[in-house]
Amino acid sequence: MTGSLFLLQRGGKAQGIGFQLFARMLSCYTLLMFTFTTPKKAISTAFYMLPVLQSDIERLKQSLATYLQSGNPDESEEYHKGLIKDFLVHTWYARDYSINTNGREDLVIYSGSQAGAQPAVIIEAKSPANSTEMFSAQNPNCKALQECVYYFMQEAITEQNTEVRHIIITNYADWYLFDAKDFSRFFLAKTNPIVEQFRKFEAGQLSDKKTSYFYEQCAKPAINRWLESEAVTVTHVSPRDFADKTGDALIPLYKVLAPEHLLAKPFANDSNSLDKHFYAELLHIIGLEEVKDGGKKLIQRKTPADRDSASLIESTIYQLEDVITSEETCFETALHLVITWVNRLLFLKLVESKPT
Repeated sequence: MTGSLFLLQRGGKAQGIGFQLFARMLSCYTLLMFTFTTPKKAISTAFYMLPVLQSDIERLKQSLATYLQSGNPDESEEYHKGLIKDFLVHTWYARDYSINTNGREDLVIYSGSQAGAQPAVIIEAKSPANSTEMFSAQNPNCKALQECVYYFMQEAITEQNTEVRHIIITNYADWYLFDAKDFSRFFLAKTNPIVEQFRKFEAGQLSDKKTSYFYEQCAKPAINRWLESEAVTVTHVSPRDFADKTGDALIPLYKVLAPEHLLAKPFANDSNSLDKHFYAELLHIIGLEEVKDGGKKLIQRKTPADRDSASLIESTIYQLEDVITSEETCFETALHLVITWVNRLLFLKLVESKPT
């Protein structure tokens, strides 16, 4: 900032500069404290390098087309919130995660689908027409961001939830992704006045109990201090930028909203690792199941009630049982044959996927 002032004085134009003009210049400098990055740059290299199934890309393409065709600037925030939820659920989160409202929070992505799963992503949604409350480079300290600060502090302080990984502000057309570590580092610092202000507000000890008071009198000044103290990186995602893209060009969008990125879920970056869903399907096709025995995991033949006569192991046993009378020996022989066949198929698939 001193460099900018020096240039003004050096150019001889500082004499007639008004306070309002200087204030506007100062606000422009403050905006620089938000650095906007692309989906591709936001994703870890290890995760980005992992291949994506063609079926996943096709599902994204179909969900994205529906999402973009359904937007209506004349519709309400609730309408677009439904589109956002459907887009996330149908593309990434239908199987293992739950997405729903949570108190005053518009939407949250839970860390799992089971009871007791904690909110891992907080989503603040605005209608496309509500530019006054929506976050942008030109409107950073807005109501949407102030609300997110309050919701994040509720999760972290009131609910003792340490699993929040991202905060998203979206108006359907633009998505802004904040890393929760940036929120934690500043808004939960013991020396930050907003921590005590939040505790008093929740206890009804401030002069007003309305959340609008907290947004204006507590969150807004805290956000200003945040921007003055550090550079904050925000990922900007515009789904419409991917409308006409196909194949690998859709990977940045697929990865940036995937649970491995948004929820910081572990991913296999070892070529010898198996995807858990593929592993479960493989056991099913073979006719085996994984069971726990104490602290160990064992793979065994399915119980008689669960056996599928069309599975590889049961079909092989059916062919062998007239020749091998011992049930144990018959199973071991069938298992050896099936594993040999499956290994050959996996090897051929691996060779096929290698670039020439």
